[in-house]
Amino acid sequence: MLLVLNPEGTRALRAAVPEAVTVFLLPPSAEALAGRLRGRGSETEPQLALRLAAARRELAHFPDYEYLVVNRSVLQACRELEAIVAATRARQERRRAEAQGILDSFALAPDPREGRRPGNSQE
Repeated sequence: MLLVLNPEGTRALRAAVPEAVTVFLLPPSAEALAGRLRGRGSETEPQLALRLAAARRELAHFPDYEYLVVNRSVLQACRELEAIVAATRARQERRRAEAQGILDSFALAPDPREGRRPGNSQE
């Protein structure tokens, strides 16, 4: 599940779901963000100034997040997010039950040395 939250929402989420993985998506610079917003043509200059001020306030909260992705390009940011998801899924605490099942399967597996004559070991 992916949620887009402001810093306050992220704090609330982490309080309710401590194991939640948090990722902060940053623009490469203030100038890059301003250029992207201007390129959309959806805001006036005063609105743009307010958006940039809000972005600065939110960016100050980056230390509260586990992962940081600098959005230099959509492709690069998506690849980093995919890597974070893959790494999160591979965490030991998330795969502990699966690993235990694999370990237990070894106890149930037949011993491949059974049926060999003594002294005929290939070890």
